Amino acid sequence: MVRCPAVSAGGWLSGLVSRWFSSGVFGFAEHARFRQRVRFCQCSMGVPSDHRDSVCLWSGGQYGPAPDRMDSAILPGSFNPIHDGHRRLRQAAAEFLKRPVVYELSRHNVDKPDLSEEQTRQRLQQPFDAPVLVTRAALFTQKAALFPGCWFVVGFDTARRILDPRYCGGDRRKRDDILEYFGAQHVRFLVAGRLDPAQGSGAFRTCRHLTIDRAFRPLFVELPESKFRLDVSSTEIRRRRG
Repeated sequence: MVRCPAVSAGGWLSGLVSRWFSSGVFGFAEHARFRQRVRFCQCSMGVPSDHRDSVCLWSGGQYGPAPDRMDSAILPGSFNPIHDGHRRLRQAAAEFLKRPVVYELSRHNVDKPDLSEEQTRQRLQQPFDAPVLVTRAALFTQKAALFPGCWFVVGFDTARRILDPRYCGGDRRKRDDILEYFGAQHVRFLVAGRLDPAQGSGAFRTCRHLTIDRAFRPLFVELPESKFRLDVSSTEIRRRRG
């Protein structure tokens, strides 16, 4: 099985996040009194410490403690830039899952340069419509270790990469170990579809087009096209902005 870094835990604190929900940021007032285990991270100049698994939550223009067990879903991304598609996806996922959805920005990335302190500040100054978890979890195994039992909201391409053994050095057994680890951590993926421009007719790709072994199908749930569809990517938005 995949071995992931141990996650230290803080004490149980009551009502820590009640202000986040009661403020209406999430729009789910019924969650205002729930209890969560939280970790306090040390912040230097407003940026999380060098510990790989440190987590902060950016809300209201400042960092605060972040839950490592949450009754909410997480929408990870680089948000360069954040745009209406991200906001609509978050809202659609929240409505579909009937739970709050927060964003997650990782300062570490697998296929992109790590974010500097200044770059992190700049990303967080954008108009997010919900709090942002700031982590150093580049891999979904690391995210699953930090937030067991959580839903992750992902796009079709991300889900396809999670399932593709090529991203595990072509080792199918290693890929399966990772998927089994997700199951053991009780995490699931809500998958939003995307337009495939490679197809002449502009086919819309959804969870149904993913090759998923029967044992792992419960890990991946389709966000219906009727709930969310947007055919403009962050890459295209950056291109248009020049």
